[in-house]
Amino acid sequence: MRPRPLLPVALLALAAPSARAQPTEPVLVVRSAPDHGVILADVSLPALESAAIGRFAGPIRIDAAATADGAAVPAQVVLLQDGDLTRDGAPATVALRLPRGGDHSVKLALTARPAGKASPLAGPVRTPWIAATHDPAKMGGLPSRIEFLKTGKVFENFTWQDRLHHRQQGGFLLRGDIKPAVETISDGPVCSGVRVQAAYSRGDERPSSRPSATYDWLYFKDAPLVLVRAAIRQQEAFAWRRQSAGA
Repeated sequence: MRPRPLLPVALLALAAPSARAQPTEPVLVVRSAPDHGVILADVSLPALESAAIGRFAGPIRIDAAATADGAAVPAQVVLLQDGDLTRDGAPATVALRLPRGGDHSVKLALTARPAGKASPLAGPVRTPWIAATHDPAKMGGLPSRIEFLKTGKVFENFTWQDRLHHRQQGGFLLRGDIKPAVETISDGPVCSGVRVQAAYSRGDERPSSRPSATYDWLYFKDAPLVLVRAAIRQQEAFAWRRQSAGA
């Protein structure tokens, strides 16, 4: 995967469901976009007003409308793992598909809407290039089968080695979690997002610090790209001597 341009934006304007976009729409200035046109911008969102949150009465999604050089372009917003819209600075990623590489000026209008409950992932995630299976019963919900659709090649005889290790406590594997949470977190014109949350385990045993990991997988629909982000947390402080990942 080619390096992605990351475009930090301090704070984007966020409209309530019935409100129009702010008069001064935030602008992303893109320099040297890749030929495939896929751009990811890490942004911070402002807090919604309490009255607006009350009207939603449930999970919230952020819709994006974007224009690049005066023409509409596909766009979507993926809230990150700590995306709390009741506080200023909620982290999110704006995914865009520009018509070509090079330099662009992109205007954004973001609107908050009811999202409904996050849906469990049903079947493999498909793009024109791959079909990736996140089976909660295998590998802690990480991809257990990857088919390359152009060639028919299938990878399924591999093992994810994400683990924590300590000399006294030994090793604990993420794939040891038999009840991970696997859900669709975003499905728009640019990508499909899958979130996997699993606990480091060894059989039925878990460390007292309760470490866990959250993986976000973004599968792009018009480019042979996959972006993976991971965060590891634990409920109590503990200094693990080794952390490893990969297959």
